[in-house]
Amino acid sequence: MGNLVKHEMDDESVHWTEHDLQVAVVQRLRRLDILFAGDQNGLPTSKRQAALAKMAGMTAGEPDIRIYLPGGKIVFVEMKTIRGSVSAAQLQRHRDLAELGHFVYVVKEPTPLKAQDVVESIVLYHNM
Repeated sequence: MGNLVKHEMDDESVHWTEHDLQVAVVQRLRRLDILFAGDQNGLPTSKRQAALAKMAGMTAGEPDIRIYLPGGKIVFVEMKTIRGSVSAAQLQRHRDLAELGHFVYVVKEPTPLKAQDVVESIVLYHNM
């Protein structure tokens, strides 16, 4: 959990990682009892593990979190640090998902607390 254990979640002086932000968002989604799934594309793997994951359906550019909402809605969330950027594979995947009618959000916030708040507001917006 890295920085989440050592620092206040609203401390903008901390160099928060994308993993820190995603872990915090997942914690909030669990507290809200929201159905979701997280993607692990960004985790380090060996070449063999990467090949096996690709054979099993791991897809480059897949957003970090899928949020399942009533009415058959799926909202996709890509987490980015304040300095992070969307890769070409992510941009293409986001476009492909949007063309199918899905909502894809890139959440780029300076702290885990702000990332949690943004994702919660996205969920509330789509649950109206």
